[in-house]
Amino acid sequence: MFVLEGWRLPDARTWVRAGVIYSPVALLGLLILRFEFGWSWRIVATIFAAAVLVAAALYWYVHRRDDTGSRALVRYLITEDGVARVGSRGGRIYLWRNFSHLMLLPDGEGAWRLHLYPNWWRLFGPPIVNARLECPDQEAEAVRDEIQRRINAALRAEAEDKAQDDHERGW
Repeated sequence: MFVLEGWRLPDARTWVRAGVIYSPVALLGLLILRFEFGWSWRIVATIFAAAVLVAAALYWYVHRRDDTGSRALVRYLITEDGVARVGSRGGRIYLWRNFSHLMLLPDGEGAWRLHLYPNWWRLFGPPIVNARLECPDQEAEAVRDEIQRRINAALRAEAEDKAQDDHERGW
């Protein structure tokens, strides 16, 4: 049917900006530990260097997964059967019967955030699909209505199959 792009990766400037903001805060915290609790300079420097290495490894890991070059980490293909998650590590299909509901949330001018929730999490868990739609309101609502129709049809069919199986077993 169509392709949705998931959340976009922050660019290098965003990572540098976060490093500029959080590094002094982390260093201040470590200096407090040094002067208030008597930690040695070696321990403070080791912890700070480890934090920088963890941040660099996280940056490398996240950007290594972007195989499209468009900074879109996750792509979803909406099909007749369900949602296919497309990526370099293979794909996975989430069937419509595995979803309980969806939410269409405003995300700025002419943009929407589409969340599809699995039926094993109901309202409290994170969505399986978290995609951004940049389109007019009518198109976003049409996408929402079509996906909800497919989810409802799959859930009805599953309930009918279960009722048929129970009837055949004599329940």
